Amino acid sequence: MPVGRRLLSEMDLTNALVCSDALHCQHDTVRTVARSNGESLVQIKDNQKGLLKNAKDVVKARHPVDSKKKIETAHGRREARQTRIFKLDDPAQLGMFGMHTLVQTRRQWEYVSGPNKGKRTEVETSYHASTIEIDKSHGVDFFANAVRKEWTIETGYHGKRDYAYCEDVRTRRGNGNIIGAMMLARTPAFVFMAKRGIGNCQVFKENLQSNRALALRMVVDVPPN
Repeated sequence: MPVGRRLLSEMDLTNALVCSDALHCQHDTVRTVARSNGESLVQIKDNQKGLLKNAKDVVKARHPVDSKKKIETAHGRREARQTRIFKLDDPAQLGMFGMHTLVQTRRQWEYVSGPNKGKRTEVETSYHASTIEIDKSHGVDFFANAVRKEWTIETGYHGKRDYAYCEDVRTRRGNGNIIGAMMLARTPAFVFMAKRGIGNCQVFKENLQSNRALALRMVVDVPPN
């Protein structure tokens, strides 16, 4: 977290929305983004029990300014997603610096193919807070898309690390120094892949083994010809 705040403090975040997972749901991080002229969207989970309770209390006590339901089908599942936005008249309502909007998202999946066809998951409820105020340009569609993009980062980057490479499990069970070194070594590879739109780790590995120029570009980080 201190490293993240230091990086944010060195950037000009004018017109930028910084989306953070629950780990970075910290007063100091939000203040750092504000000092760099940016806006924040942070996820609230039970690592901040007081904030989570306050968020649930706001939802119970107030009517949403707007709401929207969307249904999407992909990867053999149908996802029903409802987004509701709540105006915070005072950041003290939530108990976090500079927050003006609370976003509640409820999701449920139904399997439309495969052995679990017809089965539905339990409804998953999540909360996000933002320093951006609700207005004509920042309505329910804006916040729903912002939350969706934050989830895309979570599943696309952390998902690869946790599920494809089992880093979370291995960190708890294995030699911390060895696992930490491997995690550090993978990081530039993931950054390189993201910059060039490479989504499949196996394809990237095969290309790297067969293309020395590609390997060199990853080391020196210059754009391809």
